[in-house]
Amino acid sequence: MRYSTPIVLSLAVAAACLLPACGKAYMAAAEAFGYEKREMLTDRVEAARDQQMEAREQFESALDEFRALTGPIDEDLEELYDRLDKQLDRSRSKASGVRSRIAKVEEVADDIRVERAIEDKDAVRGFAETTHAARSWTRQRRVSARIEATRLGLDIRYVVTSIASGTAEWLYADLYCARGQA
Repeated sequence: MRYSTPIVLSLAVAAACLLPACGKAYMAAAEAFGYEKREMLTDRVEAARDQQMEAREQFESALDEFRALTGPIDEDLEELYDRLDKQLDRSRSKASGVRSRIAKVEEVADDIRVERAIEDKDAVRGFAETTHAARSWTRQRRVSARIEATRLGLDIRYVVTSIASGTAEWLYADLYCARGQA
């Protein structure tokens, strides 16, 4: 009996997804189907960014609720504590998600290092981007990262900018490096 390619592909991807403890096997299977490590890194950085934004919103809502409650307190202190404790638990849960996403980004960065070593290349380079908003800023800024594995180790450089157009690679290589910083 002959199976069609989409069915076999679906089963292989599903099997790889069901084995999270076998992260290397998942990445190898994904690469076999054309999903490059650099694409995985970009996707995971974007997912980490989204998770970070959700966690930030959760912390802000907990802070807003605390501020609203610290005015005239008409309710029992124990009820106030319980409600704030639940907000803290939700905030910790969101922060845990951010840490998980960051760990996945680091895993892909490790794989880029391994690829460089196995293929004996001088360097393997990838690019990723996210957004960031410092408290003193009035709006979010774009953060582009150049991730490079060399014989000396991993080198990650960031560019923070207001420029909205262009790819992360263009922003780093053509704009940033053109100013004399490689």
